[in-house]
Amino acid sequence: MMQYQLPISLQPHATFDNYYCNSVYTEALINQLQQKTVPTIITGRQGSGKTHLLQAACHHHKNNWLFLDCNKLENTEPILIENLEGQLLCLDNIEQLFQQRKWEDALFKLFLLNHNQFLCSSNSSSINTYRKDLQSRLQAMLTLTLPTLSEQDQFNALQQKTIKKGLNFPNSLILWMQKNLP
Repeated sequence: MMQYQLPISLQPHATFDNYYCNSVYTEALINQLQQKTVPTIITGRQGSGKTHLLQAACHHHKNNWLFLDCNKLENTEPILIENLEGQLLCLDNIEQLFQQRKWEDALFKLFLLNHNQFLCSSNSSSINTYRKDLQSRLQAMLTLTLPTLSEQDQFNALQQKTIKKGLNFPNSLILWMQKNLP
């Protein structure tokens, strides 16, 4: 019997309160996620904050949640997402499961049983699955697209993050971080 390490963990500071909001749209998006009444897919470019928001939803939900980064499921079987009725399931980078029949079958079954507790993210709103019934259900989900931050917004987000951590970085250091760190 092989033992697998489960990629289940949350960043402690990934909350709705410390997500950088640069527009009324972003504030409305966060409000929608806090109410979490319908299955939702969050799309946006890499680095736009999708993972942060999924983890924030788990922190907000407090209990009975499962967060999985689908980029880290290569040695994991779909049985992991069975029998999750009543739990919030957050699948980050869900596109990594597309075109894998066993994962698509498990997702479809889960979607039928647990659809009101389903939140996921993808780099693209384009969905292409083997199972067309799964594809149609995913396409029917509420899709929220995160805007790309301007350079000034990136600077402001970094500055907000350092201040919330109690650090007083000079603007020159924040600019250096913005240019040199991922």
